[in-house]
Amino acid sequence: MPQMRQVATVNAWKWIHEALITEMEDRSINDDWVQRERIAVVVAANQWAEIQGLPGRVSLNDVERVEPRAMGHVDYARKLALEVAELLAGDKDAS
Repeated sequence: MPQMRQVATVNAWKWIHEALITEMEDRSINDDWVQRERIAVVVAANQWAEIQGLPGRVSLNDVERVEPRAMGHVDYARKLALEVAELLAGDKDAS
């Protein structure tokens, strides 16, 4: 991966991770926090793509398809944010 692309992926990862952590702080037993967190990731990723002028976008289905790669990881939030950032960069696919 070229260096500029790596920097863009790291910056996207930070943006997505921050949005996810913020949403995770508001977990409640009485609501569907899992779905809210997934939506927060989609919104953050697509905001980042728009700000950066990237052609790609991610969907809720994309996040749900890469999420198993993060499940069980010692740092689920960082891993999920990285997986989605790599989708935006075109470095991985959602399958």
